[in-house]
Amino acid sequence: MKKIVSFIAAFIILFTSFGYAVEKNYPAVFDSSKSRLGIIGVNYGVGNKKVKLVVEKGQAKYTYNLKGDKKIENFPLQLNDGNYKVSILENVSGSSYKIVAAANIDVKVEDKKNVFLNSIQLIEWNDSMKAIEKAKELTRNLDTDEEKIAAIHGYIVENIRYDYDKARNLNYDYLPVIDTTFATNLGICYDYSSLFAGMLRSVGIPAKLIKGYTKNAQGYHAWNEVYANEKWMIIDTTYDAQMKENKLKHTIYKNSSDYDKTYEY
Repeated sequence: MKKIVSFIAAFIILFTSFGYAVEKNYPAVFDSSKSRLGIIGVNYGVGNKKVKLVVEKGQAKYTYNLKGDKKIENFPLQLNDGNYKVSILENVSGSSYKIVAAANIDVKVEDKKNVFLNSIQLIEWNDSMKAIEKAKELTRNLDTDEEKIAAIHGYIVENIRYDYDKARNLNYDYLPVIDTTFATNLGICYDYSSLFAGMLRSVGIPAKLIKGYTKNAQGYHAWNEVYANEKWMIIDTTYDAQMKENKLKHTIYKNSSDYDKTYEY
């Protein structure tokens, strides 16, 4: 069986200035009112420009592409308690960006696991979504988290197929949309992991979306870590769907030595 091909476009940022100025035509808003839950909201008018959000704490740095669709976009504060710097950068030319707004935020999260229950840009969910309605239906009569994890995992592995055309034509700023994956029954690893995380979070099970590398896939890959029985466990629904499609045996929980984490959300 061929390894799964996973494409998530990488984009290199060159910082041309560490000073910043807020431009009147593009007002920035940082909403830290939910920082105790482990998220920060950003509302920024992108216009026709490429705009990024950078979240930093210590040596760790996470970079996101802003949609700028006049809605608050939520991003995780997953780097434990402490002082975070958040910056908005506008593209100047090529791969060069300038900082146009920045803020420092002191974060103390009430429950670290609950950071991974939130609706965020990469895992955007709400109770009105069809996928979330399905998650609640699948788990309605189940008692334990492990039973709920197995039910949602089974549904995704049975119904979602890998979209090779999308993988070959992926834009650098691609973001998964949970209900699109659910409706089309198609997705790449990014879609699988976002859908699985959103469905689990909606029924109260902490779930991370992970990016990195594994021997089970070619190139950059996305999978999940799920919290149950007082520990985080690795689940790779993309891989499992391929295994099931090819009638090969697989287990839900994966060996951590087979997965190399780069980022978690």
